[in-house]
Amino acid sequence: MIDTMPELKQQFDLMYHRHFIDFAHRYSENTVMSMIDNHYEAVNSDNIKNMFQKLEKAIIPISNNTQNARFYNIYAAFEQSCHHDDVANNYYKISLNYEETAICYRNHAVNVGNSGQTNSAISLMKKALALDPTISNANRNLGYYYCDLGDYEASLEYFKQEYAIGDKTRDDICNLAVAYLKLQYFDEGFGFYKLMRQLYRDDKYRPKTDKPLWQGENLEGKYLLIQSEQGYGDNIMYSRFINNVKKLGAHIIFVCYENLYLLYKDNPVIDDIIIRDKDSLPYHDYWVMMIDLLIDHYQRFKKFTPQACYITPHQERIEYWQQKINYIAPYPQNRARNGKKKQLRIGICWASQNFPPEQKRRALPLNDIKKLINIKDHYLIAFQVGDRESDFNDPAFNHVHNLAPELYNFEETAAAMLQCDLIISVDTACAHIASAIGQKTWLLLPVGCDWRYLELDRNGYKNLWYSNMRIFRQKELHNWSHPINAVKRALKRLS
Repeated sequence: MIDTMPELKQQFDLMYHRHFIDFAHRYSENTVMSMIDNHYEAVNSDNIKNMFQKLEKAIIPISNNTQNARFYNIYAAFEQSCHHDDVANNYYKISLNYEETAICYRNHAVNVGNSGQTNSAISLMKKALALDPTISNANRNLGYYYCDLGDYEASLEYFKQEYAIGDKTRDDICNLAVAYLKLQYFDEGFGFYKLMRQLYRDDKYRPKTDKPLWQGENLEGKYLLIQSEQGYGDNIMYSRFINNVKKLGAHIIFVCYENLYLLYKDNPVIDDIIIRDKDSLPYHDYWVMMIDLLIDHYQRFKKFTPQACYITPHQERIEYWQQKINYIAPYPQNRARNGKKKQLRIGICWASQNFPPEQKRRALPLNDIKKLINIKDHYLIAFQVGDRESDFNDPAFNHVHNLAPELYNFEETAAAMLQCDLIISVDTACAHIASAIGQKTWLLLPVGCDWRYLELDRNGYKNLWYSNMRIFRQKELHNWSHPINAVKRALKRLS
């Protein structure tokens, strides 16, 4: 992420009010390039843009190609930090016309990649590596790009190269772990996860405790603290493995995200439940992270078995949502369509509540979700919360029932989903909840999907985790036409 650097404005003011032409040469070659390399940004973008424009007029006519290339690379990086991607691309091209440099090719590649032009980003990043095989982050970014394209073998090789020549950061180790898992090399992937845990003890997800990490010790009569981590969907998926350690005789203390608290509050395999980052940690003998339970399961059984129905919302909430959904979508209701078709209640979710920019490829753009909801024969019930609630301003959503105002937590979501016949979702917590409560779930995935959804059959429909989930996959990056059309065909057969 871009950090702010308040001192930068003062530096540019100084540059302007004093003999800024000569100072700019030194500044652009040293301080600014260092700041750009470390992802710093000026705080007053309008002031800095004005300064760049003055500098451009003053120094370009009297500078050599190398100096001009550096200047425009800096100017482009500034525009990129302000999210002016098209303007930044133009300045990167100007810089490269003056002189081809590895740093400019790399920066240009990152900007192009962020706008979704993955193949162009790969071409530019490879040019950066050709000029400087040791340039930082180039191999790492190529690993990300090939992962987005679903070429996991190539992705792994680039992550290996970054690990070999780089600083072996937490991200480098994590990237290797995920890359191996995407190729179903579970021993290697989980091995790198454990290495990351050992080397980086300041992990923000770890509980603040001086008790030891559980590593297979006898748990009979012991108190085991299980710490939530990563996203909501991850916790829902991993929670199936809590029963494994419960069977070993442990007293289970679950440190849970607040939005998941009510969903797990009376789960029979959990003895005590507290809210993470809010409640004090009670007495415990050992602790584990949620993913440690998955790793322990694999090390003991060497396989995963798809499951469903291991989470149940409270009956009171089920009855509330049963009454509400019966009102907005009367059921059962048979229509005289082809003489035999039944109207279904279909729950839909097309984006996560808080997707970071690099994960937007998982979400359906507005035009694509409009194609999916162009269904008049069934009730459509939306479980969409977050920024994309604004999609309901489009008239195309007039026939879609919006439940977002009442989805205060995930127990409400689960109880409402139980009233549907089918849930259609992209890769979000909604897909995990629907599957974990036993609801029929159809999942729409991008080409470069999460390692959890590896292709296990010829059609790519099945997965390792949920027996009631069917997967519809992209054939081409950023193109949702195939999975949307496949869903519509499947709906016709279902109803």
